[in-house]
Amino acid sequence: MSDNVCEKQMTILCRTPEILKIENRFALKVHPLDARIKKYENRLVNWLFGHVPVFNGYARFMDPVQCDMFRRCLEQDILARKRFQLVALDQSGVMESNAVQKGGIPDGSGQTFADALLIGNSCVDRDGMEVTVRLIDLMTFEEMVVKDVFAATDAPETIMSMALTLSEKFHQALPVVRGSIETIHDREIRVAFENGTVRKGWPLFVYTDQMDSDDGAGCTARGCEAHIVGLCRMGSDQTIHVGKSLADVAIGDKVINK
Repeated sequence: MSDNVCEKQMTILCRTPEILKIENRFALKVHPLDARIKKYENRLVNWLFGHVPVFNGYARFMDPVQCDMFRRCLEQDILARKRFQLVALDQSGVMESNAVQKGGIPDGSGQTFADALLIGNSCVDRDGMEVTVRLIDLMTFEEMVVKDVFAATDAPETIMSMALTLSEKFHQALPVVRGSIETIHDREIRVAFENGTVRKGWPLFVYTDQMDSDDGAGCTARGCEAHIVGLCRMGSDQTIHVGKSLADVAIGDKVINK
């Protein structure tokens, strides 16, 4: 047996496809729990929180310190999962770990705008505490998802557990779903999804995957990039709504929800 030892160094470059980069993910802005009791200059926020139910009787809101703990834990878990972008509450920058920095949107303005708001309210009574959070689409102002979580105690570790559970519920309800365009009849474009369904009204990217070309000519030493054709909205019955800017959509093009 030889005692010779051979060492080699290998460099592995990991490149995130453009279609999967964080700046192309659905952007959320998380408002503090029970924020409807504050005075906002934004009339839209006032209107949204004005439709949050008010609890009567012995019920009360969570303590502000508990609310802040819940929100910070929820944001940290959302950031860690990298499914969504988080837009800072008081500015248009994208939140990353412990810092806030500006992100990009397709028009090159250098800012990232929220696609939806996460607003919620708490209820504390003698049975325990409950938090209900709603995802509000900022294009239609409709409730897209509503989730809640309950706990019998208000210990700090319980509040953190509630935030993690709520984050898990939202991520399960809104996974990343891929598919491809199956048929095109006039303006009706039908999509076949591979791993789930997409909620009506949810934005999707249409893109072409160069790795699917027959001769692989689109692939270079720098990797195979997906070309984003444009953004559309999910319709009903597995169809998508596209605008005039997506006139070049073809059968076989890929789709992925934002």
